[in-house]
Amino acid sequence: MDTKTVTINQPKSLSAISRYLGQNVEDKSSRPEPESVLEYFRRLRDGEDAGNRKEVVSGNLEKWQAFDWSVHPKITAAKRVIVDWSRNHIDGGGIILSGDCGSGKSHIAQAVAAARGPLARFVNEVELVKAIQATYGGKSANTEEAIISRLQDASLLVYDDLGTYEANNLEWLQGIYYALFNGRKEARKATMITTNLPLIDHANGSPLEARVGARTFSRILGQVGRKEFFIDLFGVQDYRLRMFE
Repeated sequence: MDTKTVTINQPKSLSAISRYLGQNVEDKSSRPEPESVLEYFRRLRDGEDAGNRKEVVSGNLEKWQAFDWSVHPKITAAKRVIVDWSRNHIDGGGIILSGDCGSGKSHIAQAVAAARGPLARFVNEVELVKAIQATYGGKSANTEEAIISRLQDASLLVYDDLGTYEANNLEWLQGIYYALFNGRKEARKATMITTNLPLIDHANGSPLEARVGARTFSRILGQVGRKEFFIDLFGVQDYRLRMFE
């Protein structure tokens, strides 16, 4: 699907997009057919939903539309929560998608980032750590501070697969977590996180807290703010396995 560059009001841009994304949450049979994506972008381009502060945003809804939201009740419920978060809590809010491999959390996160366009940054944990490590020893023109700064400045940060990097020095990695997530909370920048770590394991406390450290865990919870924005996708079957059924 082609994308189209549009001029919209930044504080309302993701809210406007979320209104489109949420049109098909309910049964289609009882609702009118949604407008085409191009028509939606035309309205934004022509000034509807526009205000005083304008940003140029290229948003692509293809991933969102291609995802099968009916595959599991938890996925269907997640769509409603994400649309609500996008519409009402994007300014400085946080949301976490937690589930097993193949539950669809990374696809969902990529779809949200694509809808936000260039104002969003999508980063995978393993790739981020490797990029930071490459700055050590003068082997890269980049610096750790510059990498973290770019992620802190994004209007929306989508941090994918928190907890997947096999860290020999967890204390060092927890320092990265704190610098990034505390910085975004203080700057009131929206953050979406995906992880295979549960918030609470009744036998072992909080695996997520053990990974990021108590200080960062507290900052993340403070940014998320509401328990419904911690989306539990555990129990959703690996979509890769479904292909062999």
